[in-house]
Amino acid sequence: MPLQSLRTQLSLFVVLVTLSALLGLGALFYHSLKSYHQTQAKAQMDTGFFTFEETLSQIKANLMTAKTGLYQHQSFLPSVRVIHEYETPGEAHAYLFDHEKQALAQNLKEGYLLGRYQQAYLFKPKGELIGFFQNHRSRSVYGFKPASGEENTLQFESGYKRPLAPLFQEIRQIWQQAQNTLENAPSAATQAFFLIRSPSHRTQWFVGLVSRIQSLSGDTAGFMILLNDLDALIHNSEFDDLKLAVFDQNTGQRIIKTNAQIPFKWEDIAAFPHDGRLIETPQGLIQHFEVTFGQHPLEAAFLYPAHVYEQELKQAYSALLWSLIVLILLVLPLNYAVFHHVLHRPLSSLMRATERIQAGNYRKKIQLKDQNEMGQLARAYNNMMDEIEAREEDLTISAKIFESNVGMLITDRFNTIIQVNHAYETLSGWTAKELIGQTPSLFKSGRHGAAFYQQMWRKIEQQGTWSGEIWNRRKNGELYPQWLTITAVKNDAGDVTHYLATAQDIAEQKAAEEKITQLAFYDPLTHLANRRKLFDQLNALLAQLKIENRHAAVFFIDLDDFKDLNDSRGHEIGDLFLVKVAEQLRTVMPEEDRLLARLGGDEFVAVSLKDLSDNAYQAQGMAIRRALNAPMELEGKTYRSSPSIGMVVITPETQDVTEILKKADQAMYYAKRSGKNQLQVYTDDIDLAVQKKKQLQADIELALEQDQFVLYYQPQITEGNRVKGVEALIRWEHPQRGMVPPFEFIPFAEETGQIVAIGDWVIRCACQQLHQWAQHPETEALTLAVNVSIDQFMQDDFVSKTLAALEQADVNPQRLELELTENVFMTQPTLISQKMTELQAVGIRFALDDFGTGYSSLSYLKSLPLDQLKIDQTFVRDLLEDENDEAIVTTVISLAKSLKLDVIAEGVETEAHQTRLAELGCLAYQGYYFSKPVKADAILKRQWER
Repeated sequence: MPLQSLRTQLSLFVVLVTLSALLGLGALFYHSLKSYHQTQAKAQMDTGFFTFEETLSQIKANLMTAKTGLYQHQSFLPSVRVIHEYETPGEAHAYLFDHEKQALAQNLKEGYLLGRYQQAYLFKPKGELIGFFQNHRSRSVYGFKPASGEENTLQFESGYKRPLAPLFQEIRQIWQQAQNTLENAPSAATQAFFLIRSPSHRTQWFVGLVSRIQSLSGDTAGFMILLNDLDALIHNSEFDDLKLAVFDQNTGQRIIKTNAQIPFKWEDIAAFPHDGRLIETPQGLIQHFEVTFGQHPLEAAFLYPAHVYEQELKQAYSALLWSLIVLILLVLPLNYAVFHHVLHRPLSSLMRATERIQAGNYRKKIQLKDQNEMGQLARAYNNMMDEIEAREEDLTISAKIFESNVGMLITDRFNTIIQVNHAYETLSGWTAKELIGQTPSLFKSGRHGAAFYQQMWRKIEQQGTWSGEIWNRRKNGELYPQWLTITAVKNDAGDVTHYLATAQDIAEQKAAEEKITQLAFYDPLTHLANRRKLFDQLNALLAQLKIENRHAAVFFIDLDDFKDLNDSRGHEIGDLFLVKVAEQLRTVMPEEDRLLARLGGDEFVAVSLKDLSDNAYQAQGMAIRRALNAPMELEGKTYRSSPSIGMVVITPETQDVTEILKKADQAMYYAKRSGKNQLQVYTDDIDLAVQKKKQLQADIELALEQDQFVLYYQPQITEGNRVKGVEALIRWEHPQRGMVPPFEFIPFAEETGQIVAIGDWVIRCACQQLHQWAQHPETEALTLAVNVSIDQFMQDDFVSKTLAALEQADVNPQRLELELTENVFMTQPTLISQKMTELQAVGIRFALDDFGTGYSSLSYLKSLPLDQLKIDQTFVRDLLEDENDEAIVTTVISLAKSLKLDVIAEGVETEAHQTRLAELGCLAYQGYYFSKPVKADAILKRQWER
């Protein structure tokens, strides 16, 4: 079919479809418009019905509000004092009240008690009128009385006048209607609502409320009647467009007439259904329903006039007709032009493109940007051309990739090699000519069993590919690790046609990984597992022990006095020693039954994997101790060491690796504190001791905060029993334990590092005491010696803090003497000498305490700026009985004199000690023979003098 004929037929088809759709839409629009107006009428009528009921309820509520307000006003109570009584026609009485008259009148005028269009009547029990009130259009009336000179007229306080006879006739009708309503109400009712026509205006209706007034005894004291005009319905804006009529069901009389009169009589209304449904009449839609006011039945009807929506329907008909005419004139040429653009032009382009494909030219694209189906067809054609071009490029790229640096091998579906690239020739050592026709089994290394290859081919069959590490063999027989990827190539039917394998030599990569693993998980010095590796091994061991329900043991090993070896012989010797320790551990425990690790420094962990008894584990621990006690040859010299070992037995119930090492560490420290070179099995008592240590640490912190430490002073005596100075000795006045001697807390403070804070406190207190003594002639020349620990002295700010304490206390630095032990000089002697020189430059003296008990070295005495040597009391105590002690004391005294150092002896407890020391040349003493350590005030009073 020619394209022109196709375009015409499609245009006509679109016109017919459009006209049919418009006709259908017009009919649907008309029906929807009509339904809309019916729905709108129903909604408006329902709203009107609810508004009608709400208006009646509001009138009732207004009456109840007025009743409440009037009840609250005491003028309506029977006990109100009456000041005037007038005879009125009809044997009724009118009363004028005095009590709260002005307040009631004001409230009535302002509408507080009665709303607009409301009236109130008060009757005695038998119907005699007591009072009459009304508030009509803001004109208040309060009581009534005969007008002057007019017997038949009442003059109200507002100035309003009414004839008596019609008024009382109207009041009697109101009373009668209210009385009948209340009598017909249930016997227990004290109030009732009723409807009443106005006696004076027959078209006016009122809603009434009659209420009994009871005395305190329960008797009827009177009646109160409240009236409200129903004109509120007439003025309700809800009924402006909606017509409303209300009829008395008993009489058929219309009782409410709105401004829009409904064109039906009561007989017509009564004939309609009473269920509120919409009824279509020539006059419009009508809704009829029944309501009851108290015991008074009413019928009401709403009318939605037809003219409200008939005009809209006529306008809709006209608009629909003109729309059809306009569309007929516009759609046909418009569709003809559109199909020329949408169909004819794209089809022509596609036909020309097809002719180009037949001629072998498929690179030229169709230039069509439409988004419709023709545009999609053109894009599909262009995509097909791009796919052909991309496949040509892929073939070129694939050829280049195949000759890349990655080894590639292709086999047929029977696993026979059909092609390899140059990189694979280099990797395997075979040429392509040698490999083609062979199978990959040629490369097998023998390291993998049949199960390995079965699992590999099972995964290729299931997932189409496999990747992994494999060991293969080169032509020269060399085995090497290879990362191999095998991919199955399938045709469109899903059948395997070839296998493509890519291979890379990963020997260097694996070596690097092993090196990284060694660095990450092993100690570089001893090649034992590090802390991280040990934790992994112990976690795996716990799981295994739980499964196999067996035991193991952990030995936590710390080398005794290793720091001294490291400091005295250097770190190189220390490292060689640690390597020897690792070798000894490997020797004493079989490889298959052990885990070994170095946690850092001189701490090692050995784990026995055998399931043994506790005694057998202890025997293993003793074997480790003996092995580490053996002498070790390092660079031609022999060194000995001893270990402190803590042991913990691991059970199947053990859960936490951290807790295991913690307990083993606690047991090790217990062994070290018990004398070193021991094996200690962890018990609950050790945990208790650890808790006590923690408590002691907390107590020391508290003692520093609360100034529980005090200083005692022991005099230092020279020739003629003259006092040359004192030594400050710390004591702890514990609030519960009393006086705690220093040997109970000083070693622990050194272990925890709290000795630094304690030492700083001692220096500050000593300087303050020197300041106080400087104020007295008898003590102003005393020197004060203070012991300084190695940890305190090695603090970076020790010099500055000491000088600051002297400056703050305003003390002569020459009165302060610092006592250091020999172990201080074994650590960084150059730095020690520098600090001593800085302090000595301002006048501070230095004494070497406990000389001869440690690693005594004459080089220290030669190079360090010392002022005094102190002979330790261990040599003085047996001076008179032990020739060796006397020889040592003699040597120290001679050495001090030759170096021009002062010398003082500690521990002088008898006169014989003093005499012998003087004979040997020592003329300064300190000990109990002269005085025990005393408080500062005793030094000032010299109570210690002999």
